[in-house]
Amino acid sequence: MKLNLSLLTMFSLLIICCFTFGCEKNPIPDIIPPPDIDDTCTVEHDIQSCNGIAYPSSLETSRWIMEDINWKRRKVYEDAQTTGDFTILPEASDAIFEEILLGFFGFDERGFAMKLITVWEETFRVRHQAGEVDDVAAERYDNFRNTFLEKVESENGEPYFEFIGAYDDIIAEYVRIALEYEFAGLYQNKPIELFRKSMQQGNANIIYPEGF
Repeated sequence: MKLNLSLLTMFSLLIICCFTFGCEKNPIPDIIPPPDIDDTCTVEHDIQSCNGIAYPSSLETSRWIMEDINWKRRKVYEDAQTTGDFTILPEASDAIFEEILLGFFGFDERGFAMKLITVWEETFRVRHQAGEVDDVAAERYDNFRNTFLEKVESENGEPYFEFIGAYDDIIAEYVRIALEYEFAGLYQNKPIELFRKSMQQGNANIIYPEGF
């Protein structure tokens, strides 16, 4: 009798649950299926061509990163104008590069941007010796570099952002390469190797200020 009473109680609870929640085998609501994905889609495709979703290309992202760097430079420069102390700009520039490189790629290496500039200078000299860069272009760069280094020193750092900003296309080329290889899941040493090859091919150059 006790057993029958227990069965009756369980049956009653089952009826109540069916009326309350429905008696389907799977009471969980249907999940909207994901859209069909084109498995052939790769990072080399145009941003509009894969699955109808627009993702920024590595080139577009690198330009956005350089815009972010320039925004930070303007803010630091305005602060320096307020205090009258422009000697902080070289160190602030390094800090901005480190923040960006660490934020996007996890590179915690001081002076990494200057390392990239050094790679460009080395390949620029080699290309000049090989006749791929003419004497006029080499003299123009030397004139720019020497003039601005003197100005930065004589004007207590005030023109530093104008000087370092001339190398933005070179930094952006590294960022573009690093982004492509981040998408591919490769490591830090590979992008720097490809960056050097890109510089050997002359794929980035100085953005000269007016007058140079």
